[in-house]
Amino acid sequence: MTDWREIVSTIQGLAAKHRQCASLETDSMGITAIQSVAISTSSSAGARDSHNIIAQSNGPAPLSNGHAEVEFDSSFPADDMSDAGPEPVVIGLGGGIVESVEARNLLSAHIAKGGNVVYVTRELEAIEGYLTSIGSTTVRPNWGEAFADVYKRRLPWFCQCSNHEFYNTLEPLAGQTQEDHHRAMRAECSRFFRLILGLSSNRPRLSADNSTTFLSLTFPDMKPFLAQVPELTEGADAVELRVDLLSSSGSTPTPPALPPLDYVAKQLSMLRLVTELPIVFSVRSKDQGGMAPSDKPNVYHEMVQLGLRSACEYVDLEMAWPTSLLDIVTKEKRRSHIIASWHDWTGTMKWDGPEVRQKYEVSAKYGDVIKIVGTAKQSSDNAALSIFASQVSSVQNAKPLLAINMGALGQLSRITNFILTPVTHPLLPSRAAPGQLSVREINQARALMGLLPSERFFLLGSPIAHSVSPSLHNTGFHTLGYPHTYSLLESDEPTKVVLHAISAPDFGGASVTIPLKLKIMEHLDSISEDAKIIGAVNTIVPCDGQLHGENTDWQAIHEAASLNLPPSARSAGLAGLVIGAGGTCRAAIYMLHKLGASSILLFNRTLENAQRVKDSFPVEYNISVIDQLTSSTLQSSPAVVISTVPGDSLTIDKTAEGIYLDPDVLLSAERGVAIDMAYKPYMTALLRLAEGREGWKTVPGVEILCLQGFKQFQLWTGKVAPKGKIRAAVMEKYFGNQAS
Repeated sequence: MTDWREIVSTIQGLAAKHRQCASLETDSMGITAIQSVAISTSSSAGARDSHNIIAQSNGPAPLSNGHAEVEFDSSFPADDMSDAGPEPVVIGLGGGIVESVEARNLLSAHIAKGGNVVYVTRELEAIEGYLTSIGSTTVRPNWGEAFADVYKRRLPWFCQCSNHEFYNTLEPLAGQTQEDHHRAMRAECSRFFRLILGLSSNRPRLSADNSTTFLSLTFPDMKPFLAQVPELTEGADAVELRVDLLSSSGSTPTPPALPPLDYVAKQLSMLRLVTELPIVFSVRSKDQGGMAPSDKPNVYHEMVQLGLRSACEYVDLEMAWPTSLLDIVTKEKRRSHIIASWHDWTGTMKWDGPEVRQKYEVSAKYGDVIKIVGTAKQSSDNAALSIFASQVSSVQNAKPLLAINMGALGQLSRITNFILTPVTHPLLPSRAAPGQLSVREINQARALMGLLPSERFFLLGSPIAHSVSPSLHNTGFHTLGYPHTYSLLESDEPTKVVLHAISAPDFGGASVTIPLKLKIMEHLDSISEDAKIIGAVNTIVPCDGQLHGENTDWQAIHEAASLNLPPSARSAGLAGLVIGAGGTCRAAIYMLHKLGASSILLFNRTLENAQRVKDSFPVEYNISVIDQLTSSTLQSSPAVVISTVPGDSLTIDKTAEGIYLDPDVLLSAERGVAIDMAYKPYMTALLRLAEGREGWKTVPGVEILCLQGFKQFQLWTGKVAPKGKIRAAVMEKYFGNQAS
């Protein structure tokens, strides 16, 4: 791989020779910078290796404008960089760099040697508007030609000199605030770069014992429906963007045609900002049941390339195209996985005939996943499919197989397929294929057929009579069509009744609250390292006949802090304050350490209790015990404040009983987040105090309850919880309990 110093040195020389070309400080298309970012991954041989990323842009300040600077700079959290290899860097370049033949050759050579060059782009109108507003400057001279002509000339070079493409959507979408948008962009940047570097695939495990589905979108324009995506994708493991059904006119395409590449790039970018699920990028040709031309391989190839360059987790590749095209696409796939697909709409393909065997062999050659779709003309076609799938999947190292039949008679095959079953949703304008079912319908059918046995889940602890946890989990089960039940099992000891319940054949999992979080641990077969350090289990997960203990409390607090703490606050000097030295404080302390806090203040009026907590953690946690909340004891300004004491223990009234919270002392940081673990009242003294403070965010205890419950749900089912419906049910139950 080209050494980044060589690249920098060469570019500096080119900048001196070509005034219009990119320098390390500025060019006619955008401000540039070198950012030292620790990125590492495993090479094919398994050794640690540093990777260099070069980002080139067609627009102003791609890596340092008011939006993207936050997004790119925060894409690599501190815990991702702890084992970084030597000298990992990101070099930001403006678009003018491609005017130089030497620079183009250098970038192309970098790619050929295993490097990454990312083309960062956005709407051309926004770029032109920005450049027009600032006019010509000494560092951004007049081109002497129209902006559109400059872009048109450079576009082939941008593609030639890059192996990845990142479309930068700057405006908030689907009711997002600017802060929501920044948060979504940070998540997408992290996903994008982690995938192209091989740090994380963002793909589900494909196996017969782990049922997976993808939602097939059928909108011609995603923008009006982005707010519905979280509900549409409930229970799905991925989202299929049917590129051939997109249309820049906003109406369903009629003659076979594909929309412009930049329109598809923006549609994909918008979808990425409203879901973190992996994307299946599909360009379905007319002969295979879609709307893309079947006689234009170059057009098809160009669109499939966009999916690969955009780091889509899956890209559908039709086996109907010439092998020359299949060979090229396979070589270009990089970190994406290919779904090698074949669709028989005629009904002539027989699952026990030679044609399907031939299609399977070809698909196995090109695909990471094999997708073969037939058309059921009689119910026995499903039996033939099942026999075929069983035979080919029993071969050692067989690739994952998605095999289904279309049509009403083929619905049974969709129910019995467990690898990336395409699904629909009632809110979609149409089904992508005849016979598609929703996630809920598939789960309900499997339950009736005995393929999805009913399981029992419990909340263990005492007192729990007014808990909203049953509303939380039962709403999730009902929404996704699971036949499971979640109920209360009140006990303050791990009695025979409790132990019998968690060892029963139909036991699905349990939430654990006080006073059993510690007592239950000795009855479990394994405990996560997190739970061991915290010293408490709040979740039991059955796994292969064994009982495993997890702690989702700290994960919930971590998510709440991460979502609400601005990136600027997550600096090397991050300080956190934990109020209270009871059991819950341990999860808060552990979270702060995982968040990267350099100092943790632990307040408790009884110093001995706080000291015992401190002594139980490693010295590198840098915990300081205090018994007063004053400016002299809080020598650092905490940006994260977590209360783990009962809700009525704190006060903002100097004359009232309880622990007084001085806003000028407690919330002295410019920006931060206040989290109260107390379940009641909804707005505690700490939250009321922080809510009136500019730059501070608040997280109530019931939200922490939801967040930890979402993580439990995913541990038990393997699916992302339907958060919107669950939150609504929890809040209805919660405020109903408050009123009573």
